[in-house]
Amino acid sequence: MSRLVEWPGPRREAAVALGFDPLPYASGSVTEVVAHDTLAGLPASVWRRVVYEDAAGRERTEVTVWRPRVHLLGEVWRFLAVDGVLVAETPARPPTWGADPRHEAPAWTEAAWTIYSGEDDPRARALGLPGVFVLLEQLWVGRGRSVLRTVARKGRAL
Repeated sequence: MSRLVEWPGPRREAAVALGFDPLPYASGSVTEVVAHDTLAGLPASVWRRVVYEDAAGRERTEVTVWRPRVHLLGEVWRFLAVDGVLVAETPARPPTWGADPRHEAPAWTEAAWTIYSGEDDPRARALGLPGVFVLLEQLWVGRGRSVLRTVARKGRAL
């Protein structure tokens, strides 16, 4: 469960599974999202394998893939207003990266952001992103410059 805070303005809380559930904000209703050490806790992919027997008695396997990072950034894109801004600080290198056992691999790097910001990158469309972000700034900050601060604005729909 996570707490969501709309800032500045009234505090809003919601019990959601980040990266899995829709977020309780209307489309285009938020001007800024700050995600401090949030994205690092999301796995890139979650696999579900179900083995079952069909009507003819044959064993079947069904595999589905869920991408929590893609889902969450798609939700952020959805509820950001036109020209809304996302500020994300994500541990990405030692000593910060890996110091917390909740950090999921692979780490967020500049290269990871190219998928979410590449208007001509076919991976964004293939992953089902509703739109892309326009990178405004990326800086290495924090202890030992181990945290990647990314500032991006809502870009065009795909």
